[in-house]
Amino acid sequence: MDYVLKVVTPSLSAFQQVIDRLLSAELGIERYMTYIATREIKSTQVNLANLMVINNDKA
Repeated sequence: MDYVLKVVTPSLSAFQQVIDRLLSAELGIERYMTYIATREIKSTQVNLANLMVINNDKA
């Protein structure tokens, strides 16, 4: 199974501590990937209900 965990920390070292704790907790994590955002990517949320209406109208 795949999961997405969004973590906000004050520093990269604090983030590493979180990851180290998760890995040492023996939760069955076999591998992980990290993506670090250095700036805000998008400031608005997509209205998913509107997308469904648009897609249904085209069908």
